Amino acid sequence: MGWQRRLRQNESGPLTELFCISHGAQHQIERLSPSAVLAQILPQCFLPHWDRAAMESTLAFLSDLIAHTPCQQLTFAKQPDIVDYIQNQLTRTTLVAS
Repeated sequence: MGWQRRLRQNESGPLTELFCISHGAQHQIERLSPSAVLAQILPQCFLPHWDRAAMESTLAFLSDLIAHTPCQQLTFAKQPDIVDYIQNQLTRTTLVAS
């Protein structure tokens, strides 16, 4: 139940990773190329097709987001240990990268 309590906290913080999620047989994280991220994000976005300036602004924001935020594909099995898996993977990546 500890992981559920942590998920329910209403806090804010910097965006340090972006995960595109999908279901799978096992937990797995892999880095995505910017074009792969854009292909997954665009269908999820509200795109103001009728307003050229707003559309350009939205695409510029997404481009900046992808350029400055590590983006990964998170495939996960329907198991409650996914939160611990992500935290362990991020900690290991941080420790290795230093």
